[in-house]
Amino acid sequence: MSASACTPLPAVVRPTLASRLIELAHATLTHWRAASARQRVHDELDRLDDRRLRDIGVERADIAARVDVEMTRINLRSLGR
Repeated sequence: MSASACTPLPAVVRPTLASRLIELAHATLTHWRAASARQRVHDELDRLDDRRLRDIGVERADIAARVDVEMTRINLRSLGR
């Protein structure tokens, strides 16, 4: 075995506990914001009467599915896909 095969990676390559915690906090916050936005849109549509929902082409039973589809589309667009 060569000496270079046993050499540990430099510290900048290995994530530190602090960097992992920061990544976890960022992922958690991003998830919470997305879930909160979905809930706000769902609540807003749920407050509309059936006539107004029909005007925008949404059935009351389909609100959750439509919100998920549209929020996914928005998220993908924001990622440039």
